[in-house]
Amino acid sequence: MDQSIRDTRRSSFMTIVLFIMVPVLVAGGILLQQIGHQKIREVRTLERIPPTTVIASLPGPNELSGQVRQESGSTLLEAHWTDEPCVWYRAVKEVETRDSEGNTSWDTVFDKQDGIPFELEDGTGVIRVVTNDRVDFEMKRDWRKRSGKERFTEYRITVGDEINLVGMRSRERDEIDFPEAGAYIPIVSDGPIANARSSRAVISTLLVIASVLCIASACASTLIGLRLFNTMGFAIMVGVCTGGSLIGGGVIMMMGDLAASNTSVLEQVDAADEIAARDFPKIGLEWTGAWQDRTLFERASRAEAPGPRLAAIRETLAARIARSGDIRSRFPRNVIASMTDLEPLPEILSAGESVPVSIGRITTARPFWLIPTLIAGFALLITVIFSMIGFRKVKTKRLIENIPTTPASDLEIGVCELAGTLRSCPDIAPLEGPLTDQPCVWYRYLIQEWRGSGKNRRLHTVLDRTRRQQCLCEDDSGSVPVDLEDARVICGRTASRTRGNRVYTESSLRPDDPIYILGSAELDPMTGDSLLVRKDPQGLPYLVSNLPESRVKGKEITSAFWLLALGIGSSSGIIMGLFLFSGRLAAVDQMLAALASTGLLVLLVIAIMYNDLVFLRQRTDWARSNIDVALRKRADLLPRLESVVRGYMQHEAEVQPIVAGLRAAWNAPIENNDQAELSVRNSRAATNRLMALREQYPDLKANEVTERLLRGIVMLENEIAARRSGYNAAVQRYLARTHSIPEVVLARLFGFKDRRPLAWDVEVLRMAELDFPRETRTTEELGAEVTAVEEVPE
Repeated sequence: MDQSIRDTRRSSFMTIVLFIMVPVLVAGGILLQQIGHQKIREVRTLERIPPTTVIASLPGPNELSGQVRQESGSTLLEAHWTDEPCVWYRAVKEVETRDSEGNTSWDTVFDKQDGIPFELEDGTGVIRVVTNDRVDFEMKRDWRKRSGKERFTEYRITVGDEINLVGMRSRERDEIDFPEAGAYIPIVSDGPIANARSSRAVISTLLVIASVLCIASACASTLIGLRLFNTMGFAIMVGVCTGGSLIGGGVIMMMGDLAASNTSVLEQVDAADEIAARDFPKIGLEWTGAWQDRTLFERASRAEAPGPRLAAIRETLAARIARSGDIRSRFPRNVIASMTDLEPLPEILSAGESVPVSIGRITTARPFWLIPTLIAGFALLITVIFSMIGFRKVKTKRLIENIPTTPASDLEIGVCELAGTLRSCPDIAPLEGPLTDQPCVWYRYLIQEWRGSGKNRRLHTVLDRTRRQQCLCEDDSGSVPVDLEDARVICGRTASRTRGNRVYTESSLRPDDPIYILGSAELDPMTGDSLLVRKDPQGLPYLVSNLPESRVKGKEITSAFWLLALGIGSSSGIIMGLFLFSGRLAAVDQMLAALASTGLLVLLVIAIMYNDLVFLRQRTDWARSNIDVALRKRADLLPRLESVVRGYMQHEAEVQPIVAGLRAAWNAPIENNDQAELSVRNSRAATNRLMALREQYPDLKANEVTERLLRGIVMLENEIAARRSGYNAAVQRYLARTHSIPEVVLARLFGFKDRRPLAWDVEVLRMAELDFPRETRTTEELGAEVTAVEEVPE
């Protein structure tokens, strides 16, 4: 089958896969985001419920702490494994299993929990607690035993244990139960409730990071599938989608949270009104509904029961409203609250009164410091690695876009892009592919062996060999030699064969293949008057491929988009990991993290455009400095030429003025383009005259020393001509970018000045080949002169 057909089918298949991935990634991102926001809502729900005492608890959600007591008339349970008496237990049995690869794991084969009602006492009173399977029991392990390949674990709540809980106090009965979650989170724990908040904050952070990664990956898949390889478009799309989805989902979550909070507070106020209306007459006081009446509640606190409970209820109610008001006043909840028809929270305290700090202030719930450190550190590592690699690939893609494809006949020194047909050099025998035995100019031969079994079965490389040779890139205008040394070859042809447990793979570039090259045209050191494509001296990417330019660019930007999507998504994890240290994670924090990651992507795009301008400016300055280097090299030849001319006194009268002219031209100061042009014109004229004398005088022509000196001069003149053309091409590309939108803004902002091209017109000088007779050197000095000429430094 033809290679291009295989590439087309592979490309079509990948496009279908990408478009299938897009809805999956979008749905996954939205789902993860919703779950993450739900965890934030649970954190807020727990923050709004102040810790209270049994005597001050109100119908509705309460956070209580106390000691477990056996309910009168009840029989304690016996724990499943240990038979210890308890009011609740959970028994787990696990079995050790080993897979085909030898890895061990513990599989749960039995998980049972049971409980009975018990009493909770905190010094102010006793209340009945009725648990069920909706409770999140966050208990430490009480017992574990291993027997052979079985492991038994037990969690218990026993009489006398200190526990904390969040549950609902019933209106009808003095008991705590756990109905469906809503205005509270059903929790029973032997640790602080703040731990439950911090664990949910960590889970929420991880879910939102995963959500951002999914949405950013969906954006990358969409653009790759549509073949829209625009970095700025990618940045805008990722920013809009990730920021928009998080902001939209966050706003919806906060609107529902505020409404539920308002409803819960008002329900507790109504329940407190009922209790006050019922109990104030019992202590001989009239209830007027004025919770701000501080004197009334001070008298109640000094009265008989239930007077102290009424005073404690007022304090709890005030703390609940203060916490809800604190959360509502935070940005952007205050903006959302002002845009909705929420009822105002009632005033409970009189002027000058304040809620006790112990119950009114929302304490921070910081997770263990190692968790946010790991999240932020790992996210930072992924961001740096993936963003740097993706940034490098974007730079390569931008380089492909910035460098126009040049015909072989119009090639100029410097960075170039060629497209044509691959040919082998006529005087070099082509290589043979070790697997296909087909002629080629480059191949990579890979032998891999399957080792291991099951999930651990992997291909291990036994041999990885690469061979290359010089080749030609031919188009309609001509051909140019290509040195494949240090080239990164992107090969579209691969042959594979399996023998036993070994896989043999050959990738190759063959004659008559289409070829795309991004490299640097430099003077061929073997000829001195022609160009050779090779790796750029400044280390720019050197790509050679038998795929078209669009495929090469697509491969680079495809991996770049994926890497940037993962890197940018991980950058939000850095910010959210740092927010975890505060212990007060909010939806707005996660929105800011997503927007900050988008801002980072925008900065990345600006950096790419800035780097483009810097690259073009540096290439222009580098090309200009190369001309100066060539001029200095040429000036170093003058004293040697003069010493040779002195050996031929019969020609001195005519040659010395020419040499003097060369000295004047070469030693003239070169501070700007005009002086460089004048120097080159004068030196070219003198060189042409010297070459004419070479033809006129047989002795001068026949002397090998003079001939080699003249060849050095001609090569330098040709180098100057080639570098002038390369400089002008670099100037044109630089000016085109600095005067284009949006780069023109950066160019003006950062002071990128225009460059002027060199205007002189030159042609390549050629010297006819001569057969030099073998001569005996007249002096050792002449031999030293020849050696010095050959070692002229750049």
